Amino acid sequence: MKRFLFVALIVSLFVAAAAGSAFAGGATDNIQYRQSGVQASAWWVDVNEEDASYTYTDVWVVKDQKTGLVDVMLSSYDGENSTFGYLQTKEPVFTHNKNGDTAVLSAIVPVETWNSTGVTSGTKAINITWTATGGSSKEMHKYKQNDDYRVKSMVILQNTPATASGTIDGISYTDGYGDITSFKSLFFIKGYVPYPPDPGPVG
Repeated sequence: MKRFLFVALIVSLFVAAAAGSAFAGGATDNIQYRQSGVQASAWWVDVNEEDASYTYTDVWVVKDQKTGLVDVMLSSYDGENSTFGYLQTKEPVFTHNKNGDTAVLSAIVPVETWNSTGVTSGTKAINITWTATGGSSKEMHKYKQNDDYRVKSMVILQNTPATASGTIDGISYTDGYGDITSFKSLFFIKGYVPYPPDPGPVG
């Protein structure tokens, strides 16, 4: 499910970017975008046996190989408090090996927490290590559209299941469900011809 959402996000971003560029710049023959990188995700479910409550925590990070830009997201919910954090940086906060079987995130992320008393802001230090638990698998997703202009996109994923462990704000998290995914994507738009402008009223 997470990989499906990740693919959908990449395709939708390419479609929006290319369409916006085409409409802003007028007629064009070709627009092409390429992107490659690595993403890792982890999630934990903590059960409090005393009151049978649950705490859900998710960490997601993606690095663009060409620009070095890293996006980090953190979310947590325990039934009373909902926390969301986001960081975008070019600092080397996320590293991984070429085989795609280990990755490390070490970042301080701005966060906001909502509960019945209001909203509080702060930061959380995230230090997570991913370690592969099995072999990798490859997937390919394609998208085509033929209307006033021709659109093609392709996303190739190499996904490796992994376990995730580390600390978030000093609290230990172990044996989390996770994965490490390398991706390559291509978006191509051709033959966009804008409709002629409205000539306005006659006479």
